Amino acid sequence: MQRYFLSKGNKELNLSDQHHIINVMRMKTGDRVIICDSGCYISEISIHKKKVSYKTIRKLKAIKKRTVTLIQGLINKKKLEQTVKYASMVGISKIVIVPMQKSKFKTTNLDKFIDRLKMISKEASELSQRDDLPIIVFKKNVKELILDHKSILFDLEGERLKLDQKLDNLTIIIGPESGLDQYEKEYFISKGAVKKSLGPLTLSSEVAGIIALSKVLNF
Repeated sequence: MQRYFLSKGNKELNLSDQHHIINVMRMKTGDRVIICDSGCYISEISIHKKKVSYKTIRKLKAIKKRTVTLIQGLINKKKLEQTVKYASMVGISKIVIVPMQKSKFKTTNLDKFIDRLKMISKEASELSQRDDLPIIVFKKNVKELILDHKSILFDLEGERLKLDQKLDNLTIIIGPESGLDQYEKEYFISKGAVKKSLGPLTLSSEVAGIIALSKVLNF
């Protein structure tokens, strides 16, 4: 069943979703979709003068998952889009993008850039049938970050990651293409981050985050 997310504080479907319902899916009045706001509901749509409204039928059971934040060092735009897409699919709670010392990509038109990432995240969340949307934010530098959960800094020098059932409320830190510099590693550790490894192989930045998330979220 097709799934749509409402914008925060808005009880109406956005115009792009209404266009999708009418012109792409070619739905009719009486068809049912899943609409997610604070929870997800099977809903019956009504189409009148190219405007889509809905009424809720019943609430769906919430999906249980861990709360995990990904701090991702700024990387190439296309690679970052892949990270956002697949992180959203595997169930990430929040993605924080931050330029680091070895980041080679420079952002221009930041608002438009973040809006595109949010659109990619929304489409991935609908496709994976999750019941909420990840939060996506941009920070200017690492000193703006607040590590308020147990934090794991992934680095080849760290001990191999071991998981347990109590693992929750985590922050995962992944550096950019060339990794974190020594100052950044020491800074994160001074803020309480624990250095861990995903194994002996060097992984590209956009892949490392997804592998780490898949291990933590699906354990």
